[in-house]
Amino acid sequence: MSDALDLANVQFHSSPDVRSWPVTSEITELRLRPGTLHLRHTREVEWPDVPYETTTQESTLWVFVQIDGRWHATGAERIRPNQFDKPEPDRVSQWIKEWLYNPQIWGPMANYVPAPGELVGFMLTAGIQRVGDASIVKERSNVVLVQYPDDRGADYPPFASLQPPRQPEPVAPPPSEPPSPVAAAAPAAGAAARTSDTANAGAVFVVLAKLESIHDAIVKQADQQHKDAEALLDLLKHFVGR
Repeated sequence: MSDALDLANVQFHSSPDVRSWPVTSEITELRLRPGTLHLRHTREVEWPDVPYETTTQESTLWVFVQIDGRWHATGAERIRPNQFDKPEPDRVSQWIKEWLYNPQIWGPMANYVPAPGELVGFMLTAGIQRVGDASIVKERSNVVLVQYPDDRGADYPPFASLQPPRQPEPVAPPPSEPPSPVAAAAPAAGAAARTSDTANAGAVFVVLAKLESIHDAIVKQADQQHKDAEALLDLLKHFVGR
């Protein structure tokens, strides 16, 4: 349970400084509707009742508004035991003005009318903290923020936040796997093998051509020698008279 506001710089008006009070309750439902304020929190009916005039009071609803760049807060509305729905004016926009009507008590918060969509904070404290302080336990709820509605009202949650909405982290594409060294080397090896085969075939053709040339030369020379031998034999036969 955390506060939607940093309370360190909040200015309090006619109510005690409750910043150090432990946060023991969480506001779970807040409904601002014409004629009715509906409110639920996790410690309801558990905070001890405090006498107030002829009745008792369980808690105080606080309001936080931002004026001229600074947050102001005060106990604004009394909540009796088991009072989950409290009667209010029909015009929701005028509620804060109805609650805080005296500038001598509430200073700049008096007669304040938030614009529709303006951020307004709410909190609960145990006991009585509207223009005074009477409590048996020093406990409070978390501070929630809402975008204040127009006179038609609104239901919460969802509550608002001072932080901008978080943008989703960009999803990086899966890294491409580097080619396997064997696979990468295979095309190069195949190309080298093809190049080597081509070179070897060319060399064989050259050798064959040379061998054929030598063979032809040898055959030609042998034919010539055979002719010369026959001519010489014929000449010898002529001289010997055969």
